[in-house]
Amino acid sequence: MYGRFSKGEIDADTSFKISKQILVDEIDDEEFLEFAIENYSEMFGYINTGRVNIRIHRDIEGKMWFGV
Repeated sequence: MYGRFSKGEIDADTSFKISKQILVDEIDDEEFLEFAIENYSEMFGYINTGRVNIRIHRDIEGKMWFGV
C-alpha cells in the first residue's frame, strides 16, 4: 500500500509544513513536543496516508497517542 507522498499526491514541502504545524501546535507542552519528536516516523506515516488532522492526546494515567 502506497501513501499519498509515495504516489506524488503530496510533496515534501507540504509534508514538512504539516509536520511543522503539528509540532508548533504542541510546543507549549514539553511532554507533547517530546512525544511528537520521539514518534515522528509514526506521525509522518499518518501524513503520508493523507490524515493531516493529527493531535496528541493524553489520558488520565499519562499515556499519550496520536489521534487522527
